[in-house]
Amino acid sequence: MTEPVAQPSWLAPLISVTTQLGVPTVFAGILLWFVLFRLGATLDNIEDNEIKRTQLLTSMQEQFVAAVQRQSEMSTKLLEKLEYCKAPKE
Repeated sequence: MTEPVAQPSWLAPLISVTTQLGVPTVFAGILLWFVLFRLGATLDNIEDNEIKRTQLLTSMQEQFVAAVQRQSEMSTKLLEKLEYCKAPKE
């Protein structure tokens, strides 16, 4: 007779649980664990990244608006100077 192959220590409880509960129940439990813990952590990470991205976009928008306002003021001054140059000299 051949001797049975020794099982790793982590495999015996897994076989016991699978035998007692059934394969679909074990797969459902693993999927539930994944959804509750792993996916939850991933969603938290995504939320944190979105908050940082929103802050960055808000900062860029403020800088853009300030630059456009400065450009508008400079354009207004330039137009005033051009009108002064075009004005008839007395």
